[in-house]
Amino acid sequence: MPAETRKAIPNDFGPDTRDDFHVLKYQSAFAVFPATGCMNGGEAGVPELNCKDGLFVGDTRALSRFILRLNRTRVTSMGAVVGEGASVFSASMANRRLHDSAGREVGAYGIHIDRERFLRHSLHDRLRITNYSAGPVDLDVTLDCWADFRDIFEVRGVERPKRGQLHAPQLEGRNLIFGYRTLDDVEMRTTIAFDRDFDTEGGHAHFRVQLAPGAGDQFGARIHVEAEGPAVALPRPGEVDADYEACKQQTVSEYRARRDRLNLLRTNRPAFDEWLGDSASDLALLITELDTGPYPFAGLPWFAAPFGRDAIITAMQVSWLYPDLARGVLDYLAATQADRMDVVNESAPGKIIHEAREGEMARLGEVPFHRYYGGIDQTLLFVMLAEEYYRRVGDLDWLKRFRPAIDRALTWADSFGDRDGDGLLEYLQSTEKGLRNQGWKDSGNAVFHADGSLGEGAIALVEVQAYSYAARRSAATLYRALGDETAAALCDSKAKQIFSKLETAFWDDGLGAWVLGLDGAKAPMRVLSSNAGHVLFAGAASNHRADTFAARFDGPDFLVDWGLRTIAAGTLQYNPMGYHTGSIWPHDNSIVAAGLCRYGQKPRAARLLEGLFAASHDVHKRGLPELYCGFDASGIPHLVSYPSACSPQAWAAGSPFLCLKALAGVEIDMTREGDKITLTDPYLPKALDRLVIENIPVGREWATVHVERRGEDAFEGHIDLSDGQRRRAAS
Repeated sequence: MPAETRKAIPNDFGPDTRDDFHVLKYQSAFAVFPATGCMNGGEAGVPELNCKDGLFVGDTRALSRFILRLNRTRVTSMGAVVGEGASVFSASMANRRLHDSAGREVGAYGIHIDRERFLRHSLHDRLRITNYSAGPVDLDVTLDCWADFRDIFEVRGVERPKRGQLHAPQLEGRNLIFGYRTLDDVEMRTTIAFDRDFDTEGGHAHFRVQLAPGAGDQFGARIHVEAEGPAVALPRPGEVDADYEACKQQTVSEYRARRDRLNLLRTNRPAFDEWLGDSASDLALLITELDTGPYPFAGLPWFAAPFGRDAIITAMQVSWLYPDLARGVLDYLAATQADRMDVVNESAPGKIIHEAREGEMARLGEVPFHRYYGGIDQTLLFVMLAEEYYRRVGDLDWLKRFRPAIDRALTWADSFGDRDGDGLLEYLQSTEKGLRNQGWKDSGNAVFHADGSLGEGAIALVEVQAYSYAARRSAATLYRALGDETAAALCDSKAKQIFSKLETAFWDDGLGAWVLGLDGAKAPMRVLSSNAGHVLFAGAASNHRADTFAARFDGPDFLVDWGLRTIAAGTLQYNPMGYHTGSIWPHDNSIVAAGLCRYGQKPRAARLLEGLFAASHDVHKRGLPELYCGFDASGIPHLVSYPSACSPQAWAAGSPFLCLKALAGVEIDMTREGDKITLTDPYLPKALDRLVIENIPVGREWATVHVERRGEDAFEGHIDLSDGQRRRAAS
């Protein structure tokens, strides 16, 4: 599979990608559907392969069609929402004009249908139909069901020369069963268990519903997916899954508990609080309980899997509120750290995983993403997160156990990351099935020169060198905590060398910024990009370079009303609708904002948060998406969505939390003597006059942070501790 099919092109789904889709998720299973809940319920005649609806389990679409009809007519949506902490879908629908089974005409909007749905080990779906027409109705309520068992990469557009064997639908009592045998001999089975008798015709379940005026009726289904074979194991439903209400309440309680760990921030603006609440709900939906602990899957619908880079950055954004998430991420990534060379999967000893997939195509090697390591930066970010977690909790025993993973990561950087021994870390695509570009901007045209030509050869991205610097500094801190001064001093020495190279080989006076990177011939790619802002986040800039670069934010080519563009306007490859070439990514903005705060540029950092907040106004019923288009509001006064962006997306949801932490100046360090939580130079964006962060866990205590505006650019803050102490911050 060409590299471009990995993100940029397969994420561009075309006209069938809707803005009104809803998602539910439980562990690695997720469901995608429009406002009616009718999977594949878009335009009539759209084949399943060209519609992205469905129930996906184990990276396989186990239910591709689930369409409600009343006497062969579709229903009309009257509104839908995913509530109860992002765990329960509710929809209202009405009939279109129809003739019932007795030949009587029923006018539109005479029959109301209420649908409720949630996902646990099974997908639970309940319908209540009420007759508001003047006369009785005799309805043929049909659910058109099918399971095509297509791999998620097939659904996203990758063609397969051969598939496994679909089985004809089977009827067992009230159960309608679909089956498929994969090419690697895994037997998959989707069972739709209805709670009342029905007639069947192929994949159609017919229910006769007779209602007097004002009367109603209710029925439902439970859809469960099983797999038997050498390669997969899916969870089986427990006893509680058979009890609709008990199962729903348990699901809601678990989601609320995850949301409440993050939903600790309050401001004077209800709209801002709503955005923060939506972001916490998005993260609660994406956090998945793995054997190694909680782990944020990257995004829905297409990245519902463990990604290394995405999870690390998400943990960095919220570990100050929820340190257990960082621990879960670190432990999973250490458990899957590469231990051998593998050209196809682009692994090398010590490297941290980029992506893990469980579907048929990945297992068979048709795509390389079963265990794929094709990323240049996640191994460095892994070391940075390890230090951040250690400072956050101060657990020296954990650090002692974890040290081998840190050692292996640094060995990878020295032995495999630096391809030519020049002290820089470079990537080079190893196989045509893998990624051409292997930084966070990994689409095929994301890395280029000022003349628009693509970067060739082994690429040294600027932010990767900054992460390399920061990883060495982080490792030095950790080694000193372990009493290994020799290893710490070696890391400090290497960090100084990297810092020097960033200053000399990557800085460009004409740009007033660091270049995007160096190509295989060490020629600089003189492009003004958001990548340069990551140098500040890593602390890899001198003060005067940071000030010069920060001034670039004052021009309209780079920073617009909705945030910082990935690429500045005026660049040859610039496209405000491009995936990585002019669009705006919330997580990218949060990293740059945190970097600006690190160098005392809080007013400019606040402008980035203000842009994200403005964008949140135009995003309906959910938090910020993966990305959106980079148009300026002066030309187009509303946010222009990127049609196939994932929503929710973990690191987009984490963005406001990192921005507010950095602006407020909150630091938690359980390894230092004295105050464990401090507040330095607090600052707020123009939209806010007050910020309260309640019940932050700090060791055995709880802290509440207060920041208030005292003038246009004057702020005051203090910290209340659960032991009754109050600590003031510098104003």
